[in-house]
Amino acid sequence: MSEVVLAGAAGYVPKAAPRQVLIDALRAIMGGGTYLPAAAVVALRRAQASGPSAARSRPSDELTSRQKRVLKLLAAGLSNKRIARELEISEITVKAHVSLILKKLGVANRVQAAIEARRRLAD
Repeated sequence: MSEVVLAGAAGYVPKAAPRQVLIDALRAIMGGGTYLPAAAVVALRRAQASGPSAARSRPSDELTSRQKRVLKLLAAGLSNKRIARELEISEITVKAHVSLILKKLGVANRVQAAIEARRRLAD
């Protein structure tokens, strides 16, 4: 599953997921975002940290339009829950976006990401 996501899949929904999860996933993906259940986020983080194969599969440094929107809301100080409500996506999807944003920006936490976002907006 992590290889598929790292290769660029817009999301992953387990076949045993409840109907509402599928609806949330489709909304997120149709809105330009991604959808990953918590287990997929954990697997993705493990894959990204696992060395040489992860380096070959790294996503582009360019943020997607949805990631830019999440970053803007993060920089405004919104919590994951508030960002999820604002963008009408699941909180798990927000966490996945934040993880990828941190990686793409080369920062360790939300505060550093917010500082980087403000710096980019000032340029």
